[in-house]
Amino acid sequence: MLYPSGFAHGIPGHPKPMATSDDIHSTIKLTLDKGIERTDINPLKLRPWLQAFRDYAFGGVVFGPEQVATQISAADADHTDGWQLWNPRNNYTSIGLIREAAATPATKDATLATAAPAPK
Repeated sequence: MLYPSGFAHGIPGHPKPMATSDDIHSTIKLTLDKGIERTDINPLKLRPWLQAFRDYAFGGVVFGPEQVATQISAADADHTDGWQLWNPRNNYTSIGLIREAAATPATKDATLATAAPAPK
C-alpha cells in the first residue's frame, strides 16, 4: 500500500510526497526501489496497491486521472507485476487508466497503453 497520502511526514530524502506529479512519482518509485533493494526480490513478485481516493493527510487533495496515472507509471517503471487500485468507498472509475492524455513526469515520451472501456 504505497498511497502517497499515507506518508504524512514524507520519506527519507523526499519530504513532500503529494506536492506535484513528480513528487507522487518519486514517492512510489523510491518506495518500490527500497523494498526491492531490502528484500532482494524480483520486482515481478510485487504488485503494489495504489491510491484511488481523496487524500486525507494533506488537506483533502483530490486524486484525479493525473495522480492515478502517475502512480501507475512509477510501478511500471520498476517492472512490477502490475498494480491494484484501492478506494475505501469501493468507488472505482476509469480515471487514470487511459493514460495517453495524462503525461507523467518519467514517461512523457513513452508509449502508454490504453485501458479497455468500462462495461456499461
